[in-house]
Amino acid sequence: MGLRALALVLAPICLLSGIAAYADTYVVPEYAGAEAGLIALECVPEDETIGHRFRGVVIDVGDTPHEVVLTTAHGFPKAAEIVSERCFVAGRGNRRYPIHALWRPVFRHRGAVDDWAVVVTGRKLRERIWRQRLRDEPVVLEQPGVDPTATVRLPLRFLGTERSCALRTPESVGANLEEGLFVHTCRSWAGHSGSPVLAVDDHGAFVLGIHVGRRWIAQPRRSLRIGRVIDSEILEAVRNATNWRR
Repeated sequence: MGLRALALVLAPICLLSGIAAYADTYVVPEYAGAEAGLIALECVPEDETIGHRFRGVVIDVGDTPHEVVLTTAHGFPKAAEIVSERCFVAGRGNRRYPIHALWRPVFRHRGAVDDWAVVVTGRKLRERIWRQRLRDEPVVLEQPGVDPTATVRLPLRFLGTERSCALRTPESVGANLEEGLFVHTCRSWAGHSGSPVLAVDDHGAFVLGIHVGRRWIAQPRRSLRIGRVIDSEILEAVRNATNWRR
C-alpha cells in the first residue's frame, strides 16, 4: 500500500487529570534516547546526500509487524507521494527503515496545531527501544486541582544534557495559545522537533504531547517552547496506523 494522507476532524481538547511528578527512581539505561522511545527521522532533498533530521517517538501499539512513530509534520515534504522516496526512520549503524504510510492533518492555517504526523515503517526496528504509551483518552491539560507546574520530561539522547522541566499555563507566561498547544520549560534546540514530552501517571510514563519548536511572543517579548497535546485526532491517526495493512 502506498502513502496516504488522512484528514481528521479536530475534536475538543479534553483536560489532563493526574499528571504526577516525574519519579526520581525512573530507570535510565545507558542510551537515554532508546529508553524513552526516541528515534530519528530524516528526509533527503532531491540531489543531496545529507538530509534534514528531526525526531519522533516510537509508540507502543502491541503486537504488530510494523512500527508506529509520532512526530512533527514540518520535517516532511508537502507532497505525500514523495515521502517514501526521500524520507526514512534512521536507526543506528546507518540503518534505514522505509516509511510506508503517513497520516497528518490537512493544512488549515492553524500553525503548530497542525504540526504533527504519524508514520508506519514496513518492518520492526532492530534498535533497542522502549516504546512509549499513549493514554486511551485525549490528554487533559488544565483542570482545577491539577498542578500545572508538575515535572515533565523531554528526553534527549544523552541524559546528562537534560534539565528538570515543567508545564506552564499560557496565562503564567503571558501567552495566548491556540487550543491544542501548551508551553513547557524543557531544554531543547534545533533538531528536537518531534521529541515526546513525557509525564507519569499511576501506570508509568506516557506521552503527553510532542515538542514542535519555539514561538516568539511579542508581549512580553520572549521565546517560548511549544508542544502539541495528544488529542482525539492524533489518537485516531495512531489507531489507523496500528491497524495498517499492506
